[in-house]
This record gives sequence, C-alpha cells and structure tokens, in this order.
Amino acid sequence: MVKFSQEEMLRFIDSDKCRCQNIYKGTGFQVYVKTKIDTELVNIFAFDNVPQGIKIITEDIHRENLKFVVEKSAEKNRFIDFNNYVISLPSSKENPDQVDFSAAHLYRKRGAIVGKVSSQVSNLGEVHCNRLVVIDHKLLIVCNYYATKVLCVIEDELRRIPLNIAEQLLRTLSLNWKTLENLDASYALEDWTFQNGLLINARTMSVPSTLQFYFYKSLRRGKQVDSIKANLDFTKLVKMLIRNEKGVAQISYIDSKHI
Repeated sequence: MVKFSQEEMLRFIDSDKCRCQNIYKGTGFQVYVKTKIDTELVNIFAFDNVPQGIKIITEDIHRENLKFVVEKSAEKNRFIDFNNYVISLPSSKENPDQVDFSAAHLYRKRGAIVGKVSSQVSNLGEVHCNRLVVIDHKLLIVCNYYATKVLCVIEDELRRIPLNIAEQLLRTLSLNWKTLENLDASYALEDWTFQNGLLINARTMSVPSTLQFYFYKSLRRGKQVDSIKANLDFTKLVKMLIRNEKGVAQISYIDSKHI
C-alpha cells in the first residue's frame, strides 16, 4: 500500500487529486471512502486532534491538527463510531450484507492510533449486519441467540467479555463520569480503570457491582448521586437482542436509557 507522511496526506486531501466515493462523518472523525491513490482504493481516516485547552478553534487550527490513518478499501466498509474509537468492518462482494471480523480494524481517535483486534473477535468471521447491536457506542453485541457475544475496547484492543460482566456494565452505563470517578476512588483496591468510558479492571475483568454501588451511595447521604439500573428490563432487552437477517442490512444502535 502507498504510504504518505501526515503532512503529505493533508496536502493530498486538499488537492484535486483526492477523489472518493463518499465521505462518512462521525464524532471527531471522517472517512474518505474508496479514495483512489495511484491504482489503489483506500479509506482515509481523518481524526480531529486539536489539543485540549484551545478555546477558539478556527478552520486552520482544525486542519493543522488532523491525524490520518489509511486502510485498504473492501467491496463495502461499515464504520462503527465507538466512543473514543472507530471500528472498521469490511464486507465482500459475495456477501455484502455480512461483515468480516477476521479483517476488522480498530482505531483510537486521539492520536490516530491503530489498535488491536483479539483472536477471539477475529475468529467470529462473517456476521450478518442485522445481528449487530451497539449500546451507547461502548458495547458491541453479536446477537446469535444462545451464543450472544459482547465486545468492548480494553487497552486499545477490541475484546470479547463474558455476558455476566456485560450485564453488570449495562447497569452502570447510566452513571455520569463524576459518579464513576468517585466510585472508583471509593474502591481503590479494585484497580479499575476507565476503558473507553467503562470502569473495568483490564486484568481481572472486575467491574463495579450493584452492592458496591449501594454501599458507596449510603455513605454519601444528602449528596446528589446518580441512580444505577438495579432493575434492568430483561424482557425488553432480550427482544432488542433477538435479531434476524431480514430487511435492510444495517447495524442497530441503542441508547441504554431505553432498556
């Protein structure tokens, strides 16, 4: 694949030579899809990397701080805006409604870092788009009935996590950043860290339990504290996650507040 420096890539997308099939726009990034460079078709990811603290962001400052990543285009690519990351999933000409996890890519927006995809995720192979559900842009669910799998990003790697851990994470998705920080400080020995907006121990997969949250809440009497989802609507959740392959092939996005 043709390689460009960051400066050369910025000049290229500003030039008349930059011809792409379309532009996919997400939060903090955009993708120039199927851009022709010499004889190759590539996807060019442009990530917003304006340094924090700058109050007035002009167009010049924005463009000067873009960071780029280039990947080879597939017959069709689907992009998942995954909070601090982007997941790129290719489809073949033979199976355009399915995405191929064996060729998936992960990119961190800040710094335009190329992440990893674990072997467990790669081994998922081809999955129909209608069987993919994204919750709060932090959990990716592969809905195959009794073989449902949950993916999230931990230490710049797209990984599978146990279903019981995912269930507990669903309870804490409603908590704001400050509450999660205070909860983390209250249980320092748990060694939780923020992983793409989720509070989790990257080594043990430990996450805040419902009981830990209520112990924490009881010590903050008189102070405003978010509510955890102590009673998930499992009937509704199961209906959301029982998917079939009928209709238009598309990845579904769910806001956890509707669960």
